[in-house]
Amino acid sequence: MALQQIVEQTVTGLGYDLVEIERSAGGLLRITIDLPWQPTAPQEPAAEHFVTVEDCEKVTRQLQFALEVDAVDYTRLEVSSPASTVSCVTRRTLSALRAKKWTSRSRSPWAPQAAV
Repeated sequence: MALQQIVEQTVTGLGYDLVEIERSAGGLLRITIDLPWQPTAPQEPAAEHFVTVEDCEKVTRQLQFALEVDAVDYTRLEVSSPASTVSCVTRRTLSALRAKKWTSRSRSPWAPQAAV
């Protein structure tokens, strides 16, 4: 089975979304996971859910087993959650980001420019 399939099957089987798989020199295998996006009704406040260290540990333990069974060659495995600056790697990630309400702050006053 291909690495992508092994990781995706394991991660989604545990109830998480696979955001990214990265292989680096020296045998590093970096997996980025996130919680599945769940839409809320407009009148409900959006609940803040984050991937915890325990979530990463659970996925790491399961992946270690799955990767050993399929004889995937790696030296070090890292499982983490995406940063707030995560890029939209998959359609699912993009859909989740589009549905969120975003706010921004500026250090200096901003005014729309008049059309020239």
